[in-house]
Amino acid sequence: MVTTLSYNNDPESSSLLKAAMAGDIRARIMYIQNEVIHSNGFLSGIAISWLTEMSNNGDPMARQLYIGVALRGAVPDCDWSKLESWISDIMKENESEGCFLMGNLYNPSLPGLSDWKTCEKYLRRGAEAGHAGCCIMLATAYRELHREEVKPAEIRALLERALKEDCDAEVYLMLAEMCLETGDADSAVRTLKKCQNQYPEFSGGWTALGDMYLAGHGVRQNEELALKQYYKAAGLGCSHAMLKLGMMHYYGRGCRLNYNRAVNYFLRAAEAGETDAYHFLAVCYRYGDGVMEDRKEMLRWLEKGVEVDDPHCCMLMAGLCMLGDEVELDLERSSRLLRIAQEKAPQDDELFMESLDSMQRELVSVTAKNEEDDLEPEESIVAQLKELCLNGDKEGAGKLMLYIVENYSISPLVRRYLWISLKIKGTTSEWVSQVIDSLRSMSSFFPDVAILLGDMYYFGVGTRRNAASALKFYKLAETVFAKQDEDDREDTCSVADVYARIILGIHEKVLKPKDFGINYWIGKAQTLLHSSGHLNFLLGLLHYFGLHVQKDEKKAKLLFSQAGKLGYKVDWKSSVEDCQFCRTSLYAEVYPELF
Repeated sequence: MVTTLSYNNDPESSSLLKAAMAGDIRARIMYIQNEVIHSNGFLSGIAISWLTEMSNNGDPMARQLYIGVALRGAVPDCDWSKLESWISDIMKENESEGCFLMGNLYNPSLPGLSDWKTCEKYLRRGAEAGHAGCCIMLATAYRELHREEVKPAEIRALLERALKEDCDAEVYLMLAEMCLETGDADSAVRTLKKCQNQYPEFSGGWTALGDMYLAGHGVRQNEELALKQYYKAAGLGCSHAMLKLGMMHYYGRGCRLNYNRAVNYFLRAAEAGETDAYHFLAVCYRYGDGVMEDRKEMLRWLEKGVEVDDPHCCMLMAGLCMLGDEVELDLERSSRLLRIAQEKAPQDDELFMESLDSMQRELVSVTAKNEEDDLEPEESIVAQLKELCLNGDKEGAGKLMLYIVENYSISPLVRRYLWISLKIKGTTSEWVSQVIDSLRSMSSFFPDVAILLGDMYYFGVGTRRNAASALKFYKLAETVFAKQDEDDREDTCSVADVYARIILGIHEKVLKPKDFGINYWIGKAQTLLHSSGHLNFLLGLLHYFGLHVQKDEKKAKLLFSQAGKLGYKVDWKSSVEDCQFCRTSLYAEVYPELF
């Protein structure tokens, strides 16, 4: 007894099956084609048996079908070398089609022989022969997996060539995207309008053109026209267009602000699988926008968003967990959700990134505040660390260092004694490794921690000397300083210390920035001379000896004087005398506390 699929119950399929069972080769081919269509490429056992037999007997149509089914992964224990031989035979009759099939055979994203270089070779050969499928496959691979290897203009050219041979709605969308990437917004608009004319029932074309009108790319910004495009796409069932309509009504863009309609579209989008609608619904239920205020519904939609790692939902839930608002206070979960939000964050959404950064800082502050009552005074804990190091208690010092890093803000005092303890090697490599990992996790929020890590890598203290890592953390400190307000800075370090360290590192031929030389950093340093004694003293030494700048003792003495006025009380005369013997090592003169 043969088990058949449900679609075989209609008279036509039943008659085909009957003829196929009787040995009619044409009927078998037609039956297999029907199965492929109705089962998305997966065949029943008897269909595969017939297809294999006919293919092995040399039937060209059967072989074409067999290759297609095998590349969908529907042929168990497929002999790929046999397929390669069959495709080679096809290539002799039709080179471009053979190249397309061979490219599929070697495509790493499909079952088969998985070799990108060979795949690329055949697809390029087929594209040059004018095969639209090869152009599309090659452009897609470049666009999604190998974007850095080719220029956007090359991907665009492949898609344009494909559309000359064969029209496909999705290809129009890809081409419009590449037109935008090459700075040709006008062509992107024309491409989308062609897509709408040829495929009026394809919602993607309407949505994409709506985005162009909304942003003013290639056309004059027109929110009303954008709204019309989204209405058309939503009518065709596009969930993303429904989300856009919800946003337009929620913010009153292109229409009157209408929370009720906004919620209606958000619900439709969410039901259609648009996960970006979840956080909008959560906000609406939280504040009663268009619906009755309902905290339970708010949490339900937030949790749905958290389940799929939606960054907005993760950030909102993290805020609730941090404050214990509507949910149990849970700082660990808040931290975990913020990490997910950062990983999934839309990098082009500046407002979201600013909010995320602010919340991460707030979490650090709340965590420290909740724990500070249980901590010993800072002076006491660092004194213990110093004593353990001097007594040679490596394990005790390592544990205490780790405890300090995880529980105390890295103030100048803490950083100073961490530095001392690492220098005198009062810890085991295992504990130092853990300390460095903890410091790394904090370096994006605290510039003084980034500077400490830079110093550690620069001098090889607690780790191997690594100039690239030192420069990386110095530059990170500069970036974090730029984000902070003066009032938020609790440390004595500043961006001036970053510039001084980089200048000294390049001078001593330890740091080798790829992008800028020492003159660039000296230029940046000169803008901060009014605030930094370190910089005035360093530039004074450079001018005194004519290192990287014009030798000018008069200017050097003015800089030394300014350094003293800014609190950098160093006897410059004895310093320059010492430097006469070793002019290339200025670090100890500028930062004696590190030696």
